[in-house]
Amino acid sequence: PPRPRLGAPAPPEPSAADADTDDFLPAEAARGGDVLFELHSHSNHSDGFLSPTALVERAHRNGVKVLSLTDHDTMAGIPEAVSAASKFGIRIIPGVEISALYNPREGAGAGEPVHILAYYGTCGPSRYDELYSMLLNIRDGRYLRAKNMLAKLNRLKVTIKWEHITKIAGEGVATGRLHVARSLFVLGVYLHSLILGPWSLKNPDAVIRSLGAGLNGMEVYRSDGKVD
Repeated sequence: PPRPRLGAPAPPEPSAADADTDDFLPAEAARGGDVLFELHSHSNHSDGFLSPTALVERAHRNGVKVLSLTDHDTMAGIPEAVSAASKFGIRIIPGVEISALYNPREGAGAGEPVHILAYYGTCGPSRYDELYSMLLNIRDGRYLRAKNMLAKLNRLKVTIKWEHITKIAGEGVATGRLHVARSLFVLGVYLHSLILGPWSLKNPDAVIRSLGAGLNGMEVYRSDGKVD
């Protein structure tokens, strides 16, 4: 069943540095120095492995000066990321990766899944409550999708308990495909593996050869441009 709907939490308070300007460029850029950006990252508030604090620390060790946390369909990790970033001199661009469907007006069908990276200022989105409500509806849909995946696996005689998946996802985190996959791994269940979209890789031949054992199939383009 969908989770109970609570009131939208307040957006993160801007830091003292952000109070002066909403410019996302740190001081190094103003002086003409090189600045390393990371504008697409996930924490354990969606399908990442690290907490927002640990993610910021990892980014700092790798020389990142501007980091955007873009968890799937939630802004819950932003306040923690902003707090952690202040200790390392990292500029945080608050963001979110929104799950959407592209459905052309002239087309028919369920639509094509599209993920939209959205960024906003340090004072939060201008229509925060409306955005929060929309993201909550999307997360409810993620729960239903995971439930359907579990039912399909059970029909294949792969028994996984819902409580096991939610434990891996963590409290308050909308379950997704990765959490189901982690549950399979923890339980020692191995399914056929595929490479999806090898044409998008810079060096697909090397990647495919390096995988070697365990590869059961590969998605390819046909000459007519369709996908097998």
